[in-house]
Amino acid sequence: MLSDLGAVHTGIVQAEDDRELTLIVGINRTVTLQQDEIEQRKPSSISTMPAGLDGAMTLQDLADVAELLKSYRAW
Repeated sequence: MLSDLGAVHTGIVQAEDDRELTLIVGINRTVTLQQDEIEQRKPSSISTMPAGLDGAMTLQDLADVAELLKSYRAW
């Protein structure tokens, strides 16, 4: 996200409504932006998972990570 003040925010969308958008930007860290402050919104084509990590994980580990990430949207 690029704010109207030129700040760049990168994270996972946790919640969004007509007024606000909340991003998860780190462990136990969120940033909430007003919708009218967002100048540009661009999805990343790069995964936030470190490269090669999936090769060291079992299918169950990957499923657990996916479930965890989905649960963040429920906060």
